[in-house]
Amino acid sequence: MTETPAPAMRDLPESWNLMKAIHHLQDHPRQSSPGFSQAIVENWSLGYSFVWSGDGDFIGIVNEPISMEVDQEACPSPDGEQKQSSGEGTRAPQGSPPMTPARKRRRTARSAANGMSRELYGSQQAPIHECLAPDNPSVANAVELLRLLQAHYHEPESLPWTSTKLDKKLQVQLEDALSVVTATLPPWTTTLPRLCPFLLSLDARKKLLKYTAFGPSFAIHWVQEHKVGSLMQRRATVQTELNSQADPRKIQELSQELSNLEEHVVRSSNWLGTLQSTLVKVSKGDLLLRQAEVAMDLLSGSGHMLEVQFDGETGFGSAVTQSFYVEVSMALQDREMNRQLPLWVEDDGSSCTPYLLSRRGLLIRPLPEGAVRDAACQRFRFLGRLMGHALRDGFIAPLPLTEEFFSLVLGHSLGRKHLPRPGAGVAGELLGALAKFAEHISHGQKEGRGDAWCHEEAARPDFTSRFLASDAGSAGIDSKVEETESLGQQLSLDDYLKLLGVSFLETGLSGASLRPGGENIPVTLDNLDDFLDQVTAFWFDTGIRAQVDAFRAGLNEILPVQCLAAFRPAELRQMFCGEDRVEWDERALLKHLRPAGGLSGGSQLFTHLVSVLLEMDQANRARFLDFVSSCPRLPPGGIANFHLDVFPDPQTGSRKGFPRSRACANQLYLPPYSSKEELRERLFEAMHCSVGHHEQKMRDA
Repeated sequence: MTETPAPAMRDLPESWNLMKAIHHLQDHPRQSSPGFSQAIVENWSLGYSFVWSGDGDFIGIVNEPISMEVDQEACPSPDGEQKQSSGEGTRAPQGSPPMTPARKRRRTARSAANGMSRELYGSQQAPIHECLAPDNPSVANAVELLRLLQAHYHEPESLPWTSTKLDKKLQVQLEDALSVVTATLPPWTTTLPRLCPFLLSLDARKKLLKYTAFGPSFAIHWVQEHKVGSLMQRRATVQTELNSQADPRKIQELSQELSNLEEHVVRSSNWLGTLQSTLVKVSKGDLLLRQAEVAMDLLSGSGHMLEVQFDGETGFGSAVTQSFYVEVSMALQDREMNRQLPLWVEDDGSSCTPYLLSRRGLLIRPLPEGAVRDAACQRFRFLGRLMGHALRDGFIAPLPLTEEFFSLVLGHSLGRKHLPRPGAGVAGELLGALAKFAEHISHGQKEGRGDAWCHEEAARPDFTSRFLASDAGSAGIDSKVEETESLGQQLSLDDYLKLLGVSFLETGLSGASLRPGGENIPVTLDNLDDFLDQVTAFWFDTGIRAQVDAFRAGLNEILPVQCLAAFRPAELRQMFCGEDRVEWDERALLKHLRPAGGLSGGSQLFTHLVSVLLEMDQANRARFLDFVSSCPRLPPGGIANFHLDVFPDPQTGSRKGFPRSRACANQLYLPPYSSKEELRERLFEAMHCSVGHHEQKMRDA
């Protein structure tokens, strides 16, 4: 195009690519110049940017892909040789926390890629009817009515709110790869899921997030993964079988299948190539968190996938990168580190592990203003970047966060019912018990009962048994209560508050003061409501607002946080942190464990493995998952989204060897054990004694 553009075109955002500009001109023909003619769009690169060049009126098409200047560094290849990384190599010197780049990098990818995503999700700023149906305002009215009905229904998940027609329409719209990659989807596709997420299935909303929230490069990546991902998984399995084969006939069959798979992928219209990745080398131990923070800071503006290698280990790939997220998540749960920099509410100390462990998950520790909270905010900003990278690249950060955490991220208000209750396994369970008692008093007052009844309830000697009973079956809140229970004593609310010395503090017993001199103000029936109001405000507003804002800011560097409104807190928890429990049955295992390399579903070795897995408790199931996939949790969606190829071990001919795994490809190798007991013993020893990621040298075929 060489014509002088119309004046209105000078206002087009620089982040728009050529295809988006053409769509704009087609939708607004009056703004275009009559001298323009329709252009042929064949062979246009999606990486071109639509910008003004110079100070004149001429629009230039800059024939350069949108990219980030990177340093090419030699990275170890799987066979131990050095190769040039396709992306930026960011390395942490051994024994030194900071990972300073070799030279200053100019980040240019983020402004264009993220700019398109943010503009796409910024459409909700317009009136609802303009985003959904500009010519039919009744559509917006119907949507608003559905929102009100769903919000006021007590059990919304018990009704079939999902619209199969709308869900299918969104799925069909997302099949238009060109509209997805150029961020020219209709406004309703990103507006309706945020206004009424209950109308669409979780799978459709997840696909929308992957296709639209991370820029065009990752849109292409996830479209490819959806279209040919199963073929790539099968290719990895066939390649492994081929490497372990010695039978010439079988080698020929597998080679032909491998060739067919590669040809099918390469010739597919959905295959363009792979994303560039940035290799980061970090050290396990005390330096890990500091190195991870520096890595996230360097990579927050890049459009590359993150690939991690641990210092002193030769392995790298998807399993090692997933292990990085696991290691960082464990470091963030470290009990001693949390005492030095309080991020989470302390647990009740019932577990003997060096990590915080509560039944409901991790709650943000409310903090008063000061240097400690400022340092905590820096850590939460890092956590937002970390979890954003994990979600974008297809990993999970298995940090056991509560649903309340994601409710706060979404901007929801939390009240007294969200305070820790007896049995939650965290400090502050007394607050939930007092909130439960206050609710009981409130119900009585609504029924017309007066102050005399309230004081009678406070003086009843069965307060501990009525309101301190644990839903989880724990012995009690603190040692003093346990002592009274062991003696068979019951306490009234008045006696209990006096016994413990409950005052206007963070947990009622300790922590930050809720008001000046709060440690000297005892809590009584008369000021109980005032105490609970101040506690609730501190725990879910003033004491955690800065930390939540920091997390959102870090997350917003990777994806527009507005897109998270399409999900419920429980769904976000699953997407970011994985499944809480490892649940499987025999039918699921037979479906998602695939015998290969000569094994079949009827092989004795395979049936023994299924039997051993069914008998495992939760702890050992998590350890098994970590052994074969480098993550102790199932991916979002549970066992349905997990697969494992089981091979006979080609390197171990005797039963004395141990099982081994290739976690990058989700593959397990088993020696020829003769009994289930022998398999269980060897597998458990391998699971609990394995450490590190190193190359496995397959014998030559």
